[in-house]
Amino acid sequence: MSTKDAYFSGSKPIRLGVLMDMPDRIAKFAYPIYEHLARQYFETGRLHKPVEFVVRTPFGPPSGYIDDVMRAYHDLCDEGVLAVIGPNHSDSNLAITRHAEQRKVPIMTLGAVHTHISEHVFNIGWGSLPEDGYTVASWLQQNGHKRVTLTYDNAAHCKMYAQWFRLAAKRMGIKIIGDSCYSEVNDEAAIAEMREILYDHRARNPDAIVCFGTGASQINWGKLVHAAGWDVPRIMNGAFHQAFYPYTHEFLDGWVGTGMWDDDNETLAAFREEITALHPMMAEAAPELIAVYRDGIVALLEGVVNAPIMTPEGLLAGLEMVRMVPAAMGGNRTSLSFGPYDHKGHKGMDNMVVRRLTNGQLVMEGRFAPV
Repeated sequence: MSTKDAYFSGSKPIRLGVLMDMPDRIAKFAYPIYEHLARQYFETGRLHKPVEFVVRTPFGPPSGYIDDVMRAYHDLCDEGVLAVIGPNHSDSNLAITRHAEQRKVPIMTLGAVHTHISEHVFNIGWGSLPEDGYTVASWLQQNGHKRVTLTYDNAAHCKMYAQWFRLAAKRMGIKIIGDSCYSEVNDEAAIAEMREILYDHRARNPDAIVCFGTGASQINWGKLVHAAGWDVPRIMNGAFHQAFYPYTHEFLDGWVGTGMWDDDNETLAAFREEITALHPMMAEAAPELIAVYRDGIVALLEGVVNAPIMTPEGLLAGLEMVRMVPAAMGGNRTSLSFGPYDHKGHKGMDNMVVRRLTNGQLVMEGRFAPV
């Protein structure tokens, strides 16, 4: 028989799961943000119990197994967490839905895909496939580029990027004169395949080139275009966040890319200052990283605040009551809101912007222009 008194004992923490499928060079920026904001919610009285994060770090796509990410989610559920934040990689997001509906533990995914959203799956997107495709097409239209070539890697979500871009290009009167998919794997065979595609697309003499990819595929394509001296207007999707880092500046100089770091967003500016003062190494993080991890954990913690009871069912109800929370991603009036049957968090027209890398400087040069 227990001698503990549940009425007079010290409180046990709220347990939330972290499903981190990013390499440490990215993941290391998430943890300080999660811990800082959870502590802030507790110390200001928004939460009446502290938060304990239970972390799992599976090696998932693009080079690992998606199933390892799924097992990590089940492991977190077995640990008794009320909800899970992550994974980041969009292919893992696409695969997680049936597992979340089996376990009924809410999950806040952080990928750019949205078609996986379900009763227990919420999304704070590191980008957004539809908006990305339309923002790229809008930039092309605004700059008078009518004949373009399109490349993308064979990750499931990258093929979805391409589908959205084709729809947007058709609406905006842009003709796709070359359309090629290459491997997402980072090896010599993939690079050789890219090189052949480059020769073919260059011979078509496009007004501009468009690239949708992830991680290494974007880097490799940028390097090949640079090495070929192909100085044509060029734009890529949200993987362009890598242009923040000096190791890309030589071969991505002159590229334009989409992103969710808006110069006018006061929420992001204030939070970057706050978190960098506490953790100076955060100055090394691309602003999109700070924004997505801030928005993801804030949305989840607001759900905890709203929850009528500390169970996964209660947290599901609490998340669906999150409304009009200022977002760090997107324009200054972008907000985080959920509701029943509405589990895509970012709301607003200026969800995404366009930036150009010039001489090592990332300069914002536009947003989506309604047609």
